[in-house]
Amino acid sequence: MTKYHLKNLEWNTKDGSSKRSHLKVEFNTLGFKLKAPGDLSASELDAVLDDLHKIVLEQEKNMLHQLEEISNAFSKFCNYSWDKIIFSEERMA
Repeated sequence: MTKYHLKNLEWNTKDGSSKRSHLKVEFNTLGFKLKAPGDLSASELDAVLDDLHKIVLEQEKNMLHQLEEISNAFSKFCNYSWDKIIFSEERMA
């Protein structure tokens, strides 16, 4: 989920028209705040935050998998030792 998707939580679309929802998403350096003025009960707000947490965990899992795949690819294709590479002036030109 991107910042764009989180900010879209501030809007409701109904019958083709967009209106502001009662949610407000703010981003800070280490996280974000979700404000829901009075309309959501404590259990509803907890459910929203739990859903967001699950999405973030899934994203982190996917990104970690991508990083592992990149690392594996680099290890597979870039595992050459400098002493085995022949540097000659002919090849450098």
